[in-house]
Amino acid sequence: MQRPSIASVMEVERPLVTPLAHDALSARLIARTGFRAFAVGGSALLATRFGLPDIGLIGLSDMTAGIRDIAAATELPFFADGDDGYGDVKSVARMIELYEHIGVSAILIEDQSRTTLEQLRTVGQMLRDRGLHSAVLVSDRTHMLRSLRIARDQGIEAYGSPTTTSPAASPARRAACC
Repeated sequence: MQRPSIASVMEVERPLVTPLAHDALSARLIARTGFRAFAVGGSALLATRFGLPDIGLIGLSDMTAGIRDIAAATELPFFADGDDGYGDVKSVARMIELYEHIGVSAILIEDQSRTTLEQLRTVGQMLRDRGLHSAVLVSDRTHMLRSLRIARDQGIEAYGSPTTTSPAASPARRAACC
């Protein structure tokens, strides 16, 4: 069975709730509980796998190995932490290639030193290079509307997914936001 896309799952369930899997067992439990998708966070994966904090001690090969184990445990689509892309543009391209090969459905890339516009220009180009046109933006309420507007200005069909720690996490605010 082929893993469904995040977009196809979002057509059925909105907002899409994505619990965090930190290993293969937690991914299987998420699937058995009835969730339609999940996320793999670098911090949780690194803490579980290596007992280390997410402070840049582990590289792409370690993350890829952990994500590969998790992906093999279920056919659910999932978001994976792409950290800051693990380096320059060539490194980001390599990370995307590895993650695609594993079956990652969507990648969350962040780099606090760049502006939202710069990030979305890069993401837009990567999507276009792969014949894709949509992305899910994860942000807090303060930045969500601005990020969605910038993404759409860059030709990205953007869907908002407010973080659960933000005030936008309440159902009423989620509906108003996204």
